[in-house]
Amino acid sequence: AVTHLSLNRVSVAWSLPSTPTSAPPPTIPAEVTKGVPSDTPEITEIPEIAIETPTGTPKPTEPDSLFPIYLPAGFVADPGSIESPRLNVHYLSGEIITEVPAPGMAKAGSPTSVHIAGRHADEKIPPIVYISTDNDGSLQYFDNGETITVAITPNISYLLGALGQSSMVYTTAEFRENALVSELFIGNLDTLYDAEPVLVRTDSAVWTFRPMAITMVSEQPIGIWYSLTPWGIGGDIVFEPRQGLFYLDLTSNQMEEHKDPSINPLAFSPDLTWLAYTNDQMEQPLTIMPDLDTERAITFPLAPESDRGAGNAVFSPDNQYVAWMEGSGMRLAVVPDFNILIRIASTSGEIITEFPANALAEAIGTQDVQWVEPVGWLDGENLLLQVRFDTWAQTEIVRVKYDGSDMSIIASGSFAAFTYP
Repeated sequence: AVTHLSLNRVSVAWSLPSTPTSAPPPTIPAEVTKGVPSDTPEITEIPEIAIETPTGTPKPTEPDSLFPIYLPAGFVADPGSIESPRLNVHYLSGEIITEVPAPGMAKAGSPTSVHIAGRHADEKIPPIVYISTDNDGSLQYFDNGETITVAITPNISYLLGALGQSSMVYTTAEFRENALVSELFIGNLDTLYDAEPVLVRTDSAVWTFRPMAITMVSEQPIGIWYSLTPWGIGGDIVFEPRQGLFYLDLTSNQMEEHKDPSINPLAFSPDLTWLAYTNDQMEQPLTIMPDLDTERAITFPLAPESDRGAGNAVFSPDNQYVAWMEGSGMRLAVVPDFNILIRIASTSGEIITEFPANALAEAIGTQDVQWVEPVGWLDGENLLLQVRFDTWAQTEIVRVKYDGSDMSIIASGSFAAFTYP
């Protein structure tokens, strides 16, 4: 059995839990199966999946002891070599540790197409899983001179993994008989090859699954956070549109809607205690909130010139800071006048610094910066920015302190993922 979710027909009562897994799951109404093409099987429930559920209630970890868990050991970047695709593993300083071949890599390495499936212990590099064009669509990694296939699935849209662990989620999107069919899978290096989708959505419009995070307890996945995003759209888009925030509880096979469709979730903090979001108008300010508690939400008003809204937010590992991007002007105008503003604030609500793209260009000694976005934090003070130039394929990774000082290029290529010790 599969479940067909219709955005226009699902009406779920939702509540805000104190922790991501504490709220009771609602019942999904029967009317979600209406409007499904006649050749589609009837729906009764989300498919059961085998998940080893930890016994007892896990004891919450204090923030001070959580912090080291989410400190990266290094990062992975795609240098953009078309003739010989590879992924470079870097120390935090930017120095290259090793180059890992990535034959068949489908697109530029990014946080939605690469997952580091394990912890980076000493000099041993864990498997680096990526979306590949091999077998008409697959997930694979390179190990000891051999390409290992993790899953064979055409039309892979997104890949997302648990930090420093083997568990990962991937989604597919395919138009079938005037409807977009999306599937969501979860597993690890050993189980994904034969995995069945845990959630299927049939949409007469263009909305598909956008995985946001995996909730882990005792190294076992117990839930998947996801949103919806339109598939295959184009135009002068600055920030990826998203709609709604949902949680699939893998221990009960129940789906819960945690926010109404007007929310546009951007990112969770590494420990999943903070959420950054805007609304679906795409021209709205950034809001952050702890523990999904709207009473404690903090909104940062847009800069006066930021008429394209805010997005691409990332939290520091210690949850002290959040960095994001704001846009103004048009990218595809006859005379483009698009500009970017990078902003950094404390999670208590204070703007620490902000700087436009041209200020960064001056700091790194170039004049042709076309795109800048935050991609993650090396630690509690140093932010990484992805910078693109007039030649879009020319990319650099820039490090900057939380107060806007010490800007410097530390690596070439597209940021793909962090490694964790």
